[in-house]
Amino acid sequence: MNHNFIDSKEFKNLNFNIDHFEIADYEYCNFIDCDFNHLDLSQCNFDECVFTNCNLSNTKIYQVSFKDVEFRHCKMIGVQFETCRLDFFAVTFNHCNLEYATFFKVDFKRSLIQKCSLQNVDFSEANLANLNLKDCNLTQTKFENTNLSNVDFRAAINFNIDLDKNIVTKAKFSMHQLPNVLSKYQLTID
Repeated sequence: MNHNFIDSKEFKNLNFNIDHFEIADYEYCNFIDCDFNHLDLSQCNFDECVFTNCNLSNTKIYQVSFKDVEFRHCKMIGVQFETCRLDFFAVTFNHCNLEYATFFKVDFKRSLIQKCSLQNVDFSEANLANLNLKDCNLTQTKFENTNLSNVDFRAAINFNIDLDKNIVTKAKFSMHQLPNVLSKYQLTID
């Protein structure tokens, strides 16, 4: 599909439910304090863009490309990332609310997640290997057949991981987090 190419442009204080949002290829663009809530972004390409203080909750991202994209302080509730293009998926989530998002089979090998609310997120069959989930809240987050190899959970909170249903080789936990990992076994840990 041929799109317009939009390069090095700043979009600020726009509500794209009122202001027109163009389905296009965006490169080196900055989106600041913009509202994309429930918008259909399908077929857009974002390359080295930054979203700051934006609301992207419940956006549709079918076949959207996120290549070296950074999300800072964004609200992204309910976004289904497994529907986007995963071949070049490389994102940074910093201080974001990603509650109820789904990342089924998403590969995070070129991505970063820190200081995010990941409550009720689905990471089933995803590859999180080598991530540092520093200061992330993982309440009710689903890990099933997930590659958690070498993931650093030491500064994460409120998670439960079934060791029998995930790959956890060399994952890092602090001593006080052992109940989160061993709860299934009903052990008493002193």
